[in-house]
Amino acid sequence: MKKTIVIALAILFLLTACQATPDAPIVVQKDMEQMLEKAQGTENIPEKSTQPRTETSEHKASIFITNLGIPQNLKLESISAKGKLLVHTDASIILPQADKIPIARVKMSRLTNDTVKCLVEVLFEGTRPVSDDLSLLPPKYYDNIIEDLTTNVNNNTWFSERYLEQAEYDAALTDAMQSLENAPSQATYKPLQYRFDNPAEDGKYVHYYALRDNGRLSRIIVYTESGFARLEYYRNLDDSCLDILLNRAIPSPDSSSVESLPLHTTQAEALDIAETSLQKMGFNGFTCTGMRKHVAEDICPTGVYEFMFTREINGVAVTYTDDGGGDRKILYEGEQFAKPWLYERIRVFIDDNGIAMFEYRSPHELTDIEVEGAMLLPFSSIQEIFEEMIVIVDNEYDMSEEEWTCEYFIDHVTLGLMRLTERNVGSQGLLVPVWDFFGHSVDSHGIQRGISGYTSLLTINAIDGSIIDRFAGY
Repeated sequence: MKKTIVIALAILFLLTACQATPDAPIVVQKDMEQMLEKAQGTENIPEKSTQPRTETSEHKASIFITNLGIPQNLKLESISAKGKLLVHTDASIILPQADKIPIARVKMSRLTNDTVKCLVEVLFEGTRPVSDDLSLLPPKYYDNIIEDLTTNVNNNTWFSERYLEQAEYDAALTDAMQSLENAPSQATYKPLQYRFDNPAEDGKYVHYYALRDNGRLSRIIVYTESGFARLEYYRNLDDSCLDILLNRAIPSPDSSSVESLPLHTTQAEALDIAETSLQKMGFNGFTCTGMRKHVAEDICPTGVYEFMFTREINGVAVTYTDDGGGDRKILYEGEQFAKPWLYERIRVFIDDNGIAMFEYRSPHELTDIEVEGAMLLPFSSIQEIFEEMIVIVDNEYDMSEEEWTCEYFIDHVTLGLMRLTERNVGSQGLLVPVWDFFGHSVDSHGIQRGISGYTSLLTINAIDGSIIDRFAGY
């Protein structure tokens, strides 16, 4: 049943994504040039406007967040046309620590030699780089592998994450024991090479390995394709617990699990480690915009903090969400809207031993500040759009012939920046102000969405009121 539901949702999403934005008064066509004119107060204003502006002084006054009539919280109850989607909104409203919101132009960037070298030096500090021929590792490394395999053999969750059947596990254990017998007494160390400045190398994978004093192996993966470029670090290549968090949407644990995290490091201490490390890496202009605590009790008894960092422009941060941002080739009006382009972000995982994992993906380059202080719609207009569209956008429940219902629970609303991709440009985009309505959902099949804490159930352009598809990136 779940597989059928997923397929149905995918078909519905593709059908709706291919359609142009409806010409209803409450939904605005996605026009970058028109949006910039509106943000600067230079557009032609129709006779009937949700925000009448006729004088220069009124334009200037509307730039400031304090003039938008934003309440401290929002409490609403909404229901869809067929009554199959209920939306419960009891949300705090989170604003940036700035008087006005900029619009900035960014473009795709590359992971350069200097960037990669700096990150590798910080992440591999205290280790010795080794050959990527893992057969040349010393006995201590294989001793650890065998210990992990034999210790976790009866852990069903750990086992199922790595092996489809017992024969695969047996082969892995046999291979590790043979490697131990043939292992050289000393590892083969080698200096690392950095060759990332050549555009012809776009779309390449590069792997770096380093050996720690305890015989554990660390790995860094660098992928160079523009729009998808990323650097991932794993302190322990064979860690059976933490790597799952980086690659899967593991929900945050409930408060009782958080309190029992087997960590001696406090959240403040962990954040300081993350921020200090980013400074050493040369990441200026990034700020922490999210935090989660994870406990992998079903796999092994470990706890870890996750901190998310995004770019900050003139005191206003890019809002972090779990959406990828154009990581699939979504069609728009029958053709590809733009080259897929992931959102830029940094994720740092900290445990009692420091950085356990690290990810930097899709580097952007800031090229210009288009608007210092954008003209924003008053919050009353945003609320009106929200109330109507939250029960329409992605509402497959009313469209389904099944007795399928869902409830949304929206707990916080954030004003921040988001990168929009320009049509037919692909390598350039704009950081624009948006309102994100965060929460989670539970449907009548028991399927939950958004329990990780960073799912935006609706994103509204704060300038023109258009609905933004965060999954597609426009």
